[in-house]
Amino acid sequence: MLKRIDDIVARHARVILITDACRSGTLVTGLADDPQATAGFVREKWTDVATLVSSRPNQLSQEGPQWDNHGVFTYYLIRGLNGLADTDTDHVVTLEEAARFVRDSVKRATGDNQIPTRSGDLERPAAWLPMASAGVRSPAGAAAPAAESPDSAVEHAKVAFDKALNAGALMEPDSANAWFAYRQLQSAGADGGILAQARADLRQALQEDAQQVISDYMEGGDRQPDARRLRGAANELGLADVLMPKTSALAAPLRARRLFLEAYAYMQKGDYPSALPALRESIALEPKPYAYNALGFTFLASTQRDSARQAFVEARNRAPRRAYPLLGLAVVALDAGEAAPALALLDSAATLTEPQASLQLVRALALLDLGRKAETVAAFRRARALDPRVIEEAYLQSLLSYSPGILARVPRLRAAVR
Repeated sequence: MLKRIDDIVARHARVILITDACRSGTLVTGLADDPQATAGFVREKWTDVATLVSSRPNQLSQEGPQWDNHGVFTYYLIRGLNGLADTDTDHVVTLEEAARFVRDSVKRATGDNQIPTRSGDLERPAAWLPMASAGVRSPAGAAAPAAESPDSAVEHAKVAFDKALNAGALMEPDSANAWFAYRQLQSAGADGGILAQARADLRQALQEDAQQVISDYMEGGDRQPDARRLRGAANELGLADVLMPKTSALAAPLRARRLFLEAYAYMQKGDYPSALPALRESIALEPKPYAYNALGFTFLASTQRDSARQAFVEARNRAPRRAYPLLGLAVVALDAGEAAPALALLDSAATLTEPQASLQLVRALALLDLGRKAETVAAFRRARALDPRVIEEAYLQSLLSYSPGILARVPRLRAAVR
């Protein structure tokens, strides 16, 4: 393949190389474990080639029925070229827009296990989207497909938009979502009033859906969002930002919440170092208690106990009627070997929220440190009744990953509750 590209480049032709195969990065680099090799190879040997490959050289490209039996890379590339990647709504999808959309989507869909890479001149167009009226020419000179009458096209797109919005299908699935229908409204030539209302409705729905994810985090319990849902909500806020007037005062809060969601997605995977800078930036833009709380667990995971305690105190000061800052402070106390203060904090937290498995589990660990075996067993049984997963090793590893010291108590707890 590389020899063929060399031959094409030698004829002074422009080349766009897109590959979707296992370890497709190695097709360009020839190397098995150098994520930066793609760009370097292109700079050295090719002068007018853009590459977009489905994974880093040391990763496998994934496929499956959830992506219409395509590779996940191809699935999202097709969606992006069909219009979802056109974030500046100029009816042209550049390689940069396509690459950014595909990278974010594939990362989210695979939990960061597959990350597409790109290099070269990505400003060139990759696709032109249909215009509203017949005879409109694309920048490349190709005629746009014949369009239905403007009124019927607008009406059709408006019905699709309302249906998707009411169903909560904001960015998924494929071409039956509100964002896609909004783009169709633009292409159909809808008047400014219709577009302005659709834009406002979609922006509001995106923000509300993402805010629900944050609310679930604050409530704790079994509704905690997983990493995929967190990244989906972060992408929703990114699109809401695109739809927001550039002079809006809401731009900074939107970015702050998006950073929090991205950071918490890293935390769900146990990647606390990656979460830390995003949380700090989020707090700088909008100092919310839930961001301070997440910051506390991030500090605790890196054994910065004093910084963790300060972050949880800040969260409690900003949300005195919430249970989650008290749980964080209890965890710090238990991590420091202060079981009695930890138990008092946990009992206070329990009065502010519905019964939670995580709270009862930490309570069982505090009681274990205090040598109160019967109460330890009772607390653990309550935790198991609330969430049967607490008996699973992998789940406990995930749930308590913020503190190796607390996690080390689990074998003793298992022995005590047998």
